[in-house]
Amino acid sequence: MNRPIRITHVLGILETGGTELRMRDLVGCLAAKGLEADFVTLSGKEGSLADSFRAIGATVSPLRAGPLFPLKLFLHLRATRPHAIQSHVATFSGLILSVARLAGVRVRIAHFHSDGDGRPSSIRRRLYRAVMRQLIYWNATNIVGVSPSALSEGYSKHLSQDNRALVIPNGFVPSRSRYEPLPEVSARIFLSLGRASSEKNLSRMPAVLAAYRDRHGPATLRIVGPRDIQIDCAVLERATHLDVKGYVAFSGPTSDIGDELAGASALLLTSVREGLPSVVIEAAAIGLPVVSSDIAGSRWIASWFPWVHCVSLAADDQEWADALEKALSARPPLEVALRTFQASPFSMDQFAQSFTRLYTIDSTGHFG
Repeated sequence: MNRPIRITHVLGILETGGTELRMRDLVGCLAAKGLEADFVTLSGKEGSLADSFRAIGATVSPLRAGPLFPLKLFLHLRATRPHAIQSHVATFSGLILSVARLAGVRVRIAHFHSDGDGRPSSIRRRLYRAVMRQLIYWNATNIVGVSPSALSEGYSKHLSQDNRALVIPNGFVPSRSRYEPLPEVSARIFLSLGRASSEKNLSRMPAVLAAYRDRHGPATLRIVGPRDIQIDCAVLERATHLDVKGYVAFSGPTSDIGDELAGASALLLTSVREGLPSVVIEAAAIGLPVVSSDIAGSRWIASWFPWVHCVSLAADDQEWADALEKALSARPPLEVALRTFQASPFSMDQFAQSFTRLYTIDSTGHFG
């Protein structure tokens, strides 16, 4: 009797974020096909999403990264005998896949979700990246990026001759099939949705809000997602200086992204670095206008969705405000948005099919 196909995923922690939510969606989809999943967390902690992963049949295995981590991972893999390992931890995947190869795991996937690691390029960091990328080159059976830029900036710009490298964008189910556009309201509601982190550049948002209120009328900013006290304080300090503190509201993680999107006039993204900003796709799929910083991932999404507008981070706040007003005036009907989404490469069916194929093929290129 054949044993079930088991996949080991390696992440830092199971907290609310684009990577974690997409992997939960993928595992839930593939569980119906008999694929099992185990999540190894390098922080040594499970995270707030752990129970929701267990609810769809996954196991969670905290293994803190430290001096004994390679041995612990080796023993874990020998005990659980996965068909495949999928590492989501940037270039540190080099070590993960090396251990997996020694443990006899035949399918070894390095999965890049962002445009680089966001760390300063010191001599030590450059040496670390070079060593880890070489380990990925030697040990990966596939090298996947969520977008072309995640693959080229996260791993290597020189991939044209490597047939193991491929782009598999994250898959989605539109958040609200029951979605209905908001009635006209006097004050616009601009939404920021995602984990508070330095690359999200949230402190830029109060200035955009202030410029919009000066030029176009009443508006508020709602910032939703896991909070960071230091970042929130910087946002509030900036908002106070611009006299818009009373129009900025914070909320913690949400269990229903669809409700947040449906309650917004537009999505605002000021990130300095992303791989494939998931929230942009989720908003675009239901026709919610998006104004995003001009980063590679958002430009790629905008090539399918005309209501995603990209603005340079070097542009002044007035230009951002005008882009928001322009986006609001060109909102597509829901049926147009859904048809556009179905014709894009971001559907959950395509996402699941792509990884099912990778998981069930061995290192010689033959299906198992």
